[in-house]
Amino acid sequence: MGNYTGGECYLPDLKLKLRYRPGEVIILMAGALYHAVGKWTPLDGITEHGITPGRVGNVFFFPHQSFEVLQDKPAGWARKTAGGLLVNLTT
Repeated sequence: MGNYTGGECYLPDLKLKLRYRPGEVIILMAGALYHAVGKWTPLDGITEHGITPGRVGNVFFFPHQSFEVLQDKPAGWARKTAGGLLVNLTT
């Protein structure tokens, strides 16, 4: 996100350089794949869509232990049970 130039995603183990534009997303298993972001430069001014100069990155984690807890649960389980906090007391 943001208004910038540069900022390619480098994946040296795969010998790849991914170019992406502001607003595009790259999702990868970052813990298993070495990666880096190239030099980027903010562009001047705010775009017609209100995008400001600079670059924003978001990082999300999903621990393996969470996967182990959820892997055998039916679709909607977390929503219906508040993530397992609500239990059916009749069973």
